Amino acid sequence: MYLLIGLGLCMLMLVLTVLLTLNAVHLEERFNKLRKRSSN
Repeated sequence: MYLLIGLGLCMLMLVLTVLLTLNAVHLEERFNKLRKRSSN
């Protein structure tokens, strides 16, 4: 039982980290686009 809970938590953490990294990359791209627009 505890093993299953541990695995579930590990999977949740992995999914969260992946989502956060993808979100960060997406935000960075947005910022770059806005910067290019403002600089021009």
